[in-house]
Amino acid sequence: MKIMKALTIQIGIFGRTNAGKSTLMNFITGQDASIVSDVPGTTTDAVYKQMELNPLGPVTFTDTAGIDDASSLADARIEKTRRALGASDAAFLVCEAGKFGDFEKNIVNEAGKNNTPVIIIIGKTDIVAPEDTFAESLKKYSKNIMLFSKKNTNRDA
Repeated sequence: MKIMKALTIQIGIFGRTNAGKSTLMNFITGQDASIVSDVPGTTTDAVYKQMELNPLGPVTFTDTAGIDDASSLADARIEKTRRALGASDAAFLVCEAGKFGDFEKNIVNEAGKNNTPVIIIIGKTDIVAPEDTFAESLKKYSKNIMLFSKKNTNRDA
């Protein structure tokens, strides 16, 4: 089913539970748009935040539930995440150092079916810095790899 896209550029934020998606959303928007917690499954429904992003213009960021959700509501949450991916013009795929498996590969594959570009963001780099080989291995899934930490300023790989 083809999902109708909005008039603004849609950028979805995807990843496993507690990968740092909500922290990234709040950092980008400069607001507490999403609840951040160590409790897995905190984001139960997609959180949308519109803003002006120069030079692109109006953009809507979507913070989604974890793609590995195993809660009693997992099916509903994952379906909403899949719909958000289908409506996205670009996808930010958040992972942690050394953690890139089938969940992440499925997001890359689904995005590819819709020609949606993917930027892989290695989060929580203040906790565990990724090895160079890990970041290099991700380049077969996206040529756009970034490092992210809410505590440091070094975000480029």
